[in-house]
Amino acid sequence: MKTIFVTIGKLLLLTILMQIIWSVGLGIGSQLFPFELSTSGVDAGQLFLRMTVVCLIHTSLLYTLIHFAVWKGWKLASLLALEIFVIQFALSAVEALFFGGYLKMPANLAWSMIFTGIILSLVWSPLAVLISGNWKQIDSSKHLKTATGNMFWMNIALLSVVVYPFLYQLAGYFIAWRVPEVRALYDGLEAQPTFIAQLGSFVFSELHLLQIIRGLVWIAIAIPVMLALKSSMWMKALMVGLLFALLMNAQHLLPNALMVPEVRLAHFIETASSNFVWGFVIVWLLSKSGFTRSSNIGEEGKLAAA
Repeated sequence: MKTIFVTIGKLLLLTILMQIIWSVGLGIGSQLFPFELSTSGVDAGQLFLRMTVVCLIHTSLLYTLIHFAVWKGWKLASLLALEIFVIQFALSAVEALFFGGYLKMPANLAWSMIFTGIILSLVWSPLAVLISGNWKQIDSSKHLKTATGNMFWMNIALLSVVVYPFLYQLAGYFIAWRVPEVRALYDGLEAQPTFIAQLGSFVFSELHLLQIIRGLVWIAIAIPVMLALKSSMWMKALMVGLLFALLMNAQHLLPNALMVPEVRLAHFIETASSNFVWGFVIVWLLSKSGFTRSSNIGEEGKLAAA
């Protein structure tokens, strides 16, 4: 019982620290990269409450990753920083810049987001490892050996070029684009009458190239999570799926001047569902191609490709 209360206490402390560091980073970032954005429709009290909820969701996910990881110390802190910065900030900022003309988003807002991500990931991550008590323990994964084969790289290509763009279009066409407010926001983007026709127009577009690159980045940040966890393949898939789904998309709970509530809800359902499936598929397919490591902490881990 005492352990449960201690864990809850650490979780709440880390949630508070995340909210403070995030707010400070955002404040400094907005000064370094000034931008004009109307906040007349944003209630400060509601924003604070929802940001607390978002920080609690993020902290709970990352604390779970810490709990099941065999990596410790700076290695674990680096993993947390990578996941926070890339998923929560960098990938979102890149796509926001691509659709900036429709969102009417100042370019400096994206750079402010990147700066905030750097501050939050670099400051909060080592604090999380330290407070959770995972700084000085022995890292049992230090003898991990890695190797890759043809099937591994073929699956990387399949995932980035085909699977991720397909999931991206599937969720966008059948979830987000069904909402009138979303179509109004992206006025000028034409949707094809059928999904097959939509895929046909998408394949030869700049957006497809962008999603291939983003797909490769997603895979690159999924692999270290797989290596860090001492769990089964299914647990790894669940962890990666939840990180991809919520670490990026819980922020849609925050009121903002760029999207009305209907658009934020549509994008949350669209991207959270597709990102969860995407993370799950990455772990499953790479594992099936021979990407494995021992789940016994006392044994030497290994990475092999069939």
